[in-house]
Amino acid sequence: MKQNPPKLFLNFFRWYCHPKMQDYIEGDLMEVYEKRKAISGKLKADIRFMVDVILLFRPGIIRPTEGYKHVNDYGMIKNYIKVAFRNLWANKSFSFINISGLAVGITACVMIMLYVFDEISYDKHHPDGYRTYRIASEVKSEKWVAAPAPLAEALKKDFPEVEQVARLLRFPGAEKMLLKDEQGKKQFFETNAIYADSTFFQLFSYDFKYGDIHTALDGPNSIVISELVSTKFFGNENPVDRIVKVGLSFGEFDYVIKGVFIDTGNKSHVPVNLLLSMNNGDVGGWAKGQTRWAANAIFHTYVKLREDADAKVFESKLDEFLNRNGGKEFQEAGLTKKLFIQPLEDIYLHSDFGYEVAPNGNIKYIYIFTSIAGFLLFDCVHQFHELKYCTKREKIKGSWNEESEWSLTNNFDLSVLK
Repeated sequence: MKQNPPKLFLNFFRWYCHPKMQDYIEGDLMEVYEKRKAISGKLKADIRFMVDVILLFRPGIIRPTEGYKHVNDYGMIKNYIKVAFRNLWANKSFSFINISGLAVGITACVMIMLYVFDEISYDKHHPDGYRTYRIASEVKSEKWVAAPAPLAEALKKDFPEVEQVARLLRFPGAEKMLLKDEQGKKQFFETNAIYADSTFFQLFSYDFKYGDIHTALDGPNSIVISELVSTKFFGNENPVDRIVKVGLSFGEFDYVIKGVFIDTGNKSHVPVNLLLSMNNGDVGGWAKGQTRWAANAIFHTYVKLREDADAKVFESKLDEFLNRNGGKEFQEAGLTKKLFIQPLEDIYLHSDFGYEVAPNGNIKYIYIFTSIAGFLLFDCVHQFHELKYCTKREKIKGSWNEESEWSLTNNFDLSVLK
C-alpha cells in the first residue's frame, strides 16, 4: 500500500501554490519525500515535508490574490462589492429604508418560525412515539381524555397487539406538592407532580443522570425527580436512595428517590418535575380499589402497540371491548360511552378536550402564524424590489432630463445661428 505525505499539508500547498508552478513544485516535493522516506522512515519524511510546505509559502509562489484565469473568482467579485457600496452610499435614504425593511421582515419571519418549530416539536423525541396512543372517550358528544382505572390492565389482557400500557394520575388537589429533605432543613413547593405506573418509562423516553430507568418506579413509594429539583435539594450529589418527604393536603409521606432525569429541553404534553410511583402509601390504596368502569375516569391511559399492529383496526375493536367489560355498568348509569385513540405525537396540537394533563397548543395558531410569516417574507421582499425599482426609475428619469435639456439647448443654438 502506497504511503502518501500528510494530506492536510498537501492540500494546503495545492491551495496556495500558483497554478503555473504547481505541477513542477509538487513533483519535486513528492520525489524528495519518497527519497527521505526510504532513507529515514515515514515519520521523519512527513515532518520534513510539512516544513518544506511552510517554507514554500512566500511571494512568487503564492497564487495571485486577483485570481488566475478565472477573473470572476476574485477580481469580478471584488468589483461587485465596490459597486454595491458605491450605490449604497450614493442613495443613503433608499438604502437605509430598503435594507432596514428587509431586515425587520426577515427577523420577524424567523422569530415566528422558531415559535412554530418549537410548537410542532412536542413529543417528537420518543423513539416509539409513532405507535403510542392515548385512550380517550366520548359521552353525550363531550370528549374526555382520561379513563377509569381498570381500563389499562384490561387492554393489555384482551389485545395481543398491545405491547405495553401505562397510566398517569393527576390527582385533584395534588398538582402542587411540598417537598422536604429527610432532616426538614430544605423545603420547596413543586409543581407538575404526577403519579405513574412502573411501565411509564417503557412508553415515554427520558435520559437518566442517576438511577436505573428500568426499575426506577418498581418499588413502593419510589419517586423520580428532575435534575433541577435534585440540584435544589442536593447540589451535585447523587440523591439515589435518599428520602424526601412529600406533603399533600391529606398528609405527609416518605418517598425514596430512585432516579434523576436530565432536563434535555425536549417538549412533551406531560410536563413533569416529579414522578411518583402509583404503588404508594397515600393514593395507591385508593387507586387499587378503583374497579368500576363507570366511575372515577381520571387515569390518563396510554398504550404502545406492537410494530405490526394496525391502529385503525385496534380502534375499531374498542367499542365491543368496552361493552364486554363495562357495558352493564354504563347501562345502569344510563350512559353511552365510546372509546377512541389519540396518537401521542398529535396530542399537544390536536387535543383540547376535558381533563387534559396540562394546557395544550392549537394547530390553528400554527396555520395562522405560518401564514403571517409567509406574508411578511413575501411583502418585505416585494417592498425591497419595489424600492430598488423606484431608485432605478429616478436615475433613468434624471438621465433622460439631462439628455433632453442638452438636446433642446443645442437645437436652440443652431436655430439662432441660422
